[in-house]
Amino acid sequence: MKEFDNMNKVVEQLLRDFPITRDSDRKLMARSWAEELGGEDKLKQMSAYEFLTLFATSKKLSNPATLIRCRRKIQELKPELQGKGYAKRKEKAEQTRLYYRGQ
Repeated sequence: MKEFDNMNKVVEQLLRDFPITRDSDRKLMARSWAEELGGEDKLKQMSAYEFLTLFATSKKLSNPATLIRCRRKIQELKPELQGKGYAKRKEKAEQTRLYYRGQ
């Protein structure tokens, strides 16, 4: 649980420091992994093969699903960290839910 609490803090800080990550899980993952690898400069020195090997075999990089779950929960609890597309996504999710329930 402590590991999950730490991830929440990291994701919340990324959402605060980099507003572009609020509407893009891909940008959130990229920013998170760049930080975990030691910054953008270190990442630029890494080959795609090295990155993919590290991603596939190491626990050094955060799990994408965990990052996304943290972002969703944080944005649900802290509206100031919601992106511009948050309301649209929520509305679309509600429409989809109603459609599949037959209403």
